[in-house]
Formats: sequence, structure tokens, C-alpha cells
Amino acid sequence: MSEIYKLPLKGITEGAGIHFLEAELSGKYDLPFAVIWYSFQGNKQSEGLRLDLDKEVFLDHPFVDLEKKRIMETAAREITKFLAHHLYPSRKASHG
Repeated sequence: MSEIYKLPLKGITEGAGIHFLEAELSGKYDLPFAVIWYSFQGNKQSEGLRLDLDKEVFLDHPFVDLEKKRIMETAAREITKFLAHHLYPSRKASHG
């Protein structure tokens, strides 16, 4: 079993120069967190964003601009659903 699962993120809301690239999850422990790698204005960022999968929110807040914050909030929910679908395809997402 791999220590880290990596999933490319496709079809996730993006805008204002933010593009979501990849999610990393622990393959060793069943943790409700993921690290989300992203680029901003075409530059891959050196630090990923921590995503709380239970609360569907990013724990890191690199942007203060309202438009970027809204994109991040929407993306957090979409990424959580995306990961649930890919990791547990036989389960229905319980979040609405």
C-alpha cells in the first residue's frame, strides 16, 4: 500500500488565477485531511493547502481578496466531493 495517494484534480472550480492541480491523502492512516496543490497566476505554489474533508473547508487561507476566498470556498466543497467519489465510489456522498 502506498504511503500517499495522489489524485489529479479535474473539473474543479477555478478562477482569479487559481488552478487546482493535485490532492494528496494518506495511504497509511484514515485521516479526514488532504493536501491540495495549486498554482496561482501560472506558478505552482511551494506549499500545498490543508483541506479538512469533514468540514469541507481549507485550513490555510492564502488570499484576502473576496473573489479568491469565494473560489476557495466553492473549490473546497467540490474537491471533497471529488475525492469521496474517487476514493469511495460505492458510497453516496452524504454532504449536500
